[in-house]
Amino acid sequence: MRTRHVALAGALLAGVAALSGCARLEHPTANEPKTATPAPVGAGEFEKAPTPSASPTPPSKAGGTCTLLDYASVQAATGTEFQVAAASSNSGAKACALQVLYSDYPSLVLSVIGTQADAKAFDKAAPSDSDDLSNLGSAAYSRILAAGDGAGPAVEIAWLGKHQQIVTLRYTYPRDVGAHTARENVGKLADYARTLEAKR
Repeated sequence: MRTRHVALAGALLAGVAALSGCARLEHPTANEPKTATPAPVGAGEFEKAPTPSASPTPPSKAGGTCTLLDYASVQAATGTEFQVAAASSNSGAKACALQVLYSDYPSLVLSVIGTQADAKAFDKAAPSDSDDLSNLGSAAYSRILAAGDGAGPAVEIAWLGKHQQIVTLRYTYPRDVGAHTARENVGKLADYARTLEAKR
């Protein structure tokens, strides 16, 4: 049982690494700045986001985990109209990052990684500051992450889903947004997570 808990902790850490590595996309511009925003590290190499147009390229075109997302449903869940998407894969974790043009935040990241854990092990390994969620996978939790490093607070939803995979959805607010706003929107993000799990 200890081995299973250690394996799950490793899977959760890999998912977190994927999320933390998705802090930035390289945003294309009509006139490229001399110093471009660096591509994210820690979650594999992200493809450069498509050139902006009147009709943004659908996230599904980025492939990978991005095929589960579309801008309309994400906007309904978060209130943010995202315009660029990029997919990544590293150390068994697959991730998709969405952002608006020319800004690091708000951002939304969806991460998926395989696991051998069961629901009991998942619950035991959940962060101490998390709250249990019902009707989402075999086990699930939500938590609010504090603002920092130029970002506002974040809502994180994680669950043990189909195909023996841990799925994590994280929406990060701009730095001028308070933690109370993040807490108020946990329900919407959890509902969106349920929609995503049903599609997988």
